[in-house]
Amino acid sequence: MDDRNVAVYRATAPAVLDRWQEIGNALERWRTEIMAVFTAEGLSDDDITAGDVDGAILGARHDGGPVPEGWRIRGGHLVPHRGTRKGKQIAERLNAIVYPDPRVLPGMPKFARRAGGGPKLLVGVERIGDAVYARWARPIEEDRIDKALWQRIKLSEYYCAVEAAQEQEARA
Repeated sequence: MDDRNVAVYRATAPAVLDRWQEIGNALERWRTEIMAVFTAEGLSDDDITAGDVDGAILGARHDGGPVPEGWRIRGGHLVPHRGTRKGKQIAERLNAIVYPDPRVLPGMPKFARRAGGGPKLLVGVERIGDAVYARWARPIEEDRIDKALWQRIKLSEYYCAVEAAQEQEARA
């Protein structure tokens, strides 16, 4: 991937770090609630597949065995069979569990247009060490960012932080 045009921002402000912690706690609750639905239906929690970006539940991996009541196979996954009463009930329980979007952070938009126009871009976020990083595939319109909370950094600074975190993880 050619990342010469990537724009990266770093935040160490308490408002951003506190929100990141809240999101992490909410994601843990979300995972627990989703797992409870699947395990109540006799499916293992390590079988569940969710979308990386939006948390959409794709279903549970199907091992080729019998399809449980209330489920059907779609795209190689077991999903609730909404044409049955039990499947509708499972789907309703899953739909009631709201995914906490980790991209909703103070001072940083979740979507933006690239500088000069063009299609919408989606931010990627992660915590590395004592900072939260936001990555854009292209530079965005800077007026959308709260510069009191976020500072644009060089890509090399970002990669140094990533490498330092990887080294620390390897030592642990």
